[in-house]
Amino acid sequence: MPPEQELDDLPAAARAVIGEGVRRLSDYQDAAHAQMFLRRLRARAGRPGADADFVRELARQLALRMSVEDIIRVAQLKVRAGRLARIA
Repeated sequence: MPPEQELDDLPAAARAVIGEGVRRLSDYQDAAHAQMFLRRLRARAGRPGADADFVRELARQLALRMSVEDIIRVAQLKVRAGRLARIA
């Protein structure tokens, strides 16, 4: 997750979801992909009428769509060492 100061311009009520989106996208691809998520989110969050609820839901939906979990991705997640250790 980026340092907290990177999220200061976004609504406090949405920061937990935004942080999870950043974590998910960093894991899915890389930090540059997570930064693209933040750029896209900020472009819309600064518009009139974009309250905390809107920004939170936008962050959730945007992160989901930027990290498509197709069958290959699901398989990668299932064979991770950490997951296999938890199961054992």
